[in-house]
Amino acid sequence: FGESLMKDDKLDSAKIVWEQGLKSDVGNPMNYVGLAKYLWFKGDTTQANVNIDKAFEITKKKSHPQKAEVLRQVASIYIETEKFKKLDASIELLNKAIEIEPNNPDNYIVLGDALELKTPENGSFAIKNYNKALELNPRSPKAVLRTAKLYERAQNPKLANQKFKEAQALDPNFAPAYRGNAELNMKFQQFETAIENWESYIKLNNTIEARYRYATALFQDSKFNLAITELNKLQSEGFSNMYIDRMLAYSYCQVDDIENAVLTGLKHMDAFFKIASKDQILASDYKFKGLLFNKNGQDSLALIELEKATLIDKDNQTDALGDIAEIFIKQKDYTNAIKAFNRKTNGDASLLSVKELYNVAKAYYFGEKNYKAADSCFANLAERAPTYAPAYLWRARSSYSLDENNELWLAKDHFLRFLEVLGEEDMK
Repeated sequence: FGESLMKDDKLDSAKIVWEQGLKSDVGNPMNYVGLAKYLWFKGDTTQANVNIDKAFEITKKKSHPQKAEVLRQVASIYIETEKFKKLDASIELLNKAIEIEPNNPDNYIVLGDALELKTPENGSFAIKNYNKALELNPRSPKAVLRTAKLYERAQNPKLANQKFKEAQALDPNFAPAYRGNAELNMKFQQFETAIENWESYIKLNNTIEARYRYATALFQDSKFNLAITELNKLQSEGFSNMYIDRMLAYSYCQVDDIENAVLTGLKHMDAFFKIASKDQILASDYKFKGLLFNKNGQDSLALIELEKATLIDKDNQTDALGDIAEIFIKQKDYTNAIKAFNRKTNGDASLLSVKELYNVAKAYYFGEKNYKAADSCFANLAERAPTYAPAYLWRARSSYSLDENNELWLAKDHFLRFLEVLGEEDMK
């Protein structure tokens, strides 16, 4: 039970379990090992070693039934900790455990873990031990899981996914196989499958941290309503950080069926900016703050935030510039809209979406009365969206404005094409 609590990051609860275990059974070496693990993870290696020595003292005889287990669990402490790893010592302990229990597959699994960390550039040493574990127990989901993670680290998602599925099939209640599969899917942006695996994992191990990762997968898959529900639950239970506020702000900005979504989004955006340090703020944070202001009818504030987005990431400023142009279009400030579109394209009209191309063309038509530029933009629009009838109508109007006396009949063919496309649309 203490080990399960440790895996859920409930270190203090695990400590209580092991201390109670010592009170009830002072001769059980595993209680000392458990307490040592808690102390080692807390950084108190001195006191941890005191407890490890007690466990070794109890199991000093080779015939002690728990000797191999103690050696293996102490080795795991040296491997699993983020700091104070002792890989060589863990390998030495595991080789001793193998001498005592040569047919225990767990010895080879943990030894594989140690060797994988010791020689990450060469997974063959780890694989050899995982295969040995599978030889001893072909139905070991733990050994298959380790193999899956090796394939993941080798950037082979197809084989990794195959192995995660194999581990799940061997034991449908083996929660780590679903978690590992979910993390793999998120890493390679297979969010729909990640969501399914997180749901399976949470049925077996419903922790706050797992639900946080599940909510993140929902957000990354653009399931904003579901993400909002899960993220709000987490905050209501006291689990919150700047990333939750960021995801909530972005999500509320992108839903239209939640009451007071914009104001709620702005509230979370404010909370995010209060927590985040300067180097944690992304261009998209300013962008979504600007979009929320825009949705709230605060155009001047929206423009300020969107301009910040263009400054913080000059290499990827085109989205924010498109949003700036949209606001000017809405305000019928065609001169500034054209300026924003020109900043976005920098001479390359292919950077504009079809909608943006339509808007800049109309800005030239209504604002500057630059019918030649409008005609060129509408021609580009018709080429990119050949079934979009308004492209031909407005090109015809632009051409007519360039030839009002019909000396060249510039508008005729475009009006005819407009009627042709319109007729095709009516027949559908």
